[in-house]
Amino acid sequence: MAFSILTISTGALLTAFSSGARQSALARDYSRAVVLAESRLAEIGVVEPLAEGEQEGEVDTRFAWRTEVSEYQTDTEDIQRPGALRAYRVTARVDWEAQGQIRSVVLSSLRLGRGS
Repeated sequence: MAFSILTISTGALLTAFSSGARQSALARDYSRAVVLAESRLAEIGVVEPLAEGEQEGEVDTRFAWRTEVSEYQTDTEDIQRPGALRAYRVTARVDWEAQGQIRSVVLSSLRLGRGS
């Protein structure tokens, strides 16, 4: 009888432990994806010029990133002057596969830059 109880208890503990390990790995992946997306956002307009367009790449063959810069539409007519400050929407997306599903993190920000 005691052996049966021990066997059932051990099985339940192992199931809980493996579920916790999977969730921990998923949380670690999400954290890494957020850091990657934040670093890509930080580089745009500092390391690379703030210009409309898209870029993409990979990190460790596991995480794929994509950035997009587009002009933020406003109703202000002054924005059309050459050399005026303009708002740009900057978006960074990071995708990866975990536990048989495609996961993703998307961060977006507005940046000011000079118009052409």
